[in-house]
Amino acid sequence: MKRILIIIVLCATSLAFGPSTASAASCVDTGPTTVCRLGDTGPGGGIIFYDAGSLQWWGRYLEYSPDKRGFLGSWTNEQMKIASIYADGANGLSKAQQQLRSKGIGMGKMNTAAIIAQQNGASAAKSASDYQGGNRTDWYLPSKDELNALYDWSALNGKAAGTAPQWSSSEAGDGFAWYQLFADGTQFTDANGIIRGLKSNKAMLKTPMHVGSDFAPEQLLATAIRAFPASTGTPPPPFAAPLAPTVNTDCKPGGLCKLGDVGPGGGIIFHDAGVDDWWGRYLEVAPASCEGSNLPFKVGAEKPYATTMGGQTAAELRVLAKRVGMGKVNTRILTVAFGRGSYAAKFAEDSVCGGKDDWFLPSKDELDLVYNNIAQNRPLIKDSSVGQPTPLGGFDKGYYWTSTDYNGGTAWTQYFNDGQQFDRVQTLTGNKKPVRPFKVRPIRAFGSVEVKTCAQGGLCNVGDVGPGGGKVFYVAPDFLFIKFGYRYMEAAPSDIGFPSWCDWKGLVGTKTAIGTGQSNTTAMVQKCQRGAANSADTYVSPNGTSDWFLPSKDELNQLYKQRDLVGGFATDYYWSSSEGNAASAWGQYFGGGSQTNGLKSYTIFVRPVRAFG
Repeated sequence: MKRILIIIVLCATSLAFGPSTASAASCVDTGPTTVCRLGDTGPGGGIIFYDAGSLQWWGRYLEYSPDKRGFLGSWTNEQMKIASIYADGANGLSKAQQQLRSKGIGMGKMNTAAIIAQQNGASAAKSASDYQGGNRTDWYLPSKDELNALYDWSALNGKAAGTAPQWSSSEAGDGFAWYQLFADGTQFTDANGIIRGLKSNKAMLKTPMHVGSDFAPEQLLATAIRAFPASTGTPPPPFAAPLAPTVNTDCKPGGLCKLGDVGPGGGIIFHDAGVDDWWGRYLEVAPASCEGSNLPFKVGAEKPYATTMGGQTAAELRVLAKRVGMGKVNTRILTVAFGRGSYAAKFAEDSVCGGKDDWFLPSKDELDLVYNNIAQNRPLIKDSSVGQPTPLGGFDKGYYWTSTDYNGGTAWTQYFNDGQQFDRVQTLTGNKKPVRPFKVRPIRAFGSVEVKTCAQGGLCNVGDVGPGGGKVFYVAPDFLFIKFGYRYMEAAPSDIGFPSWCDWKGLVGTKTAIGTGQSNTTAMVQKCQRGAANSADTYVSPNGTSDWFLPSKDELNQLYKQRDLVGGFATDYYWSSSEGNAASAWGQYFGGGSQTNGLKSYTIFVRPVRAFG
């Protein structure tokens, strides 16, 4: 039987992009040891929008030009609109492999140089390269993935990089290049019938009108970016997808996997994070035999992401929901919102493919990795209305659903003919012309370390025994994990009775939100000679754990919700660490759930809690 996390929240888990943590501080390039923050003013006078977390072959940080106007123009001039910048066989790679590699983070500089070397005049790449802001001469046109990182950072910071569509430096074929709408984040090439009859887009000055879109054509811009500090400058070779999965007996939890290996669930390994992240390390995609077809994204409920969480807007949450690691969280949100029925997320979550029951619908970025890493060797055919499945994975050439909502009415899909990602109406089950059902391919995640129990510091579910000997009552796979530095909260195995709240006569200044109980307790202990916080702070559990604290009002409410799994509660009132005013504080009645402000002199129960993970 599946073990399901009931607490559902969204996460911001990567250093790559996110809300700015700086107030336009200046960052100096000091070489490999350079430390900057997102939102800082970079060495070139631009704004830092991407941090890889450590030094890569291309550098670590990306900054974009402070010139908000951008540069008008086409991708290349007319003479080059059907000439590929990467020749077949160059660097020992096929043209398809070159074009795939050209999309990645770090590739913009090489792409820009290749375009300029072959063009005969003005181009987006030349405009970006000629920019000399901050007295730097190493600016360039961003690659597809670099441009998307800029969009994501901008969207989380109030459209800081504007809303105009922009060119990338990445090719998608002899006649086509990638561009991005900064109004909504969609990345296009408009090839393969997306714009009917279009033979090339490299000479476009404006975006075309897309069927079903509210966005009017706009002039295409080019933005200059640069990377720092300096590194080797030599990219690793791209993954060359084999024609069949490879068998590797070491590919299992606690072992090491390679891209293309058969995974523990009988699928194919398509992503290796390199180290264990909060969601795991490896992602495997289910085999073709476990694929769903002709399914909508949603049934029943409206706008599953319409509410805000933790001070973030619905629009911000939808940006975060694209990320690697978010597919499982998105899937749980959708199946709770929609309930029973036949739809994409439910199909994925109910899958027991390969004897595993932890499959989910991939996020937008996770599905893009599936396409990029194992669906690149589809046999070439003349009739574009029929498709051959890919040798590795057996993927159709049509649309696959992701678990990432776009605006409540549409959701992101990926076109597996060429990798373009589009928002499609959530109730659709397929295309009418040509007739092609939408597909669903589940994925799952696992780590490279041996599985530990919750009590040993491994993954936990509500009701598990935690490292402190108590029961886990809260699981937070969201931005709180990053903000507060923990994922789980457990309650002590027994009560303390019956302290007053505090003997301090003034206002302590505590807060009510999840994540504030620990700081509330510290503030109370500093003010109170005796009371509820002092009792929790000095509590030691039977196994010797001593880092307990008094839960905040919202933390106590989470504990009440899981009281049956935790157990041992009296049908009585319990203190929180949250004040109502100078004379009163919040408590909760565990006989019915009501939260009430009571005088600080009242004596009631305390159940200490602790945070970990």
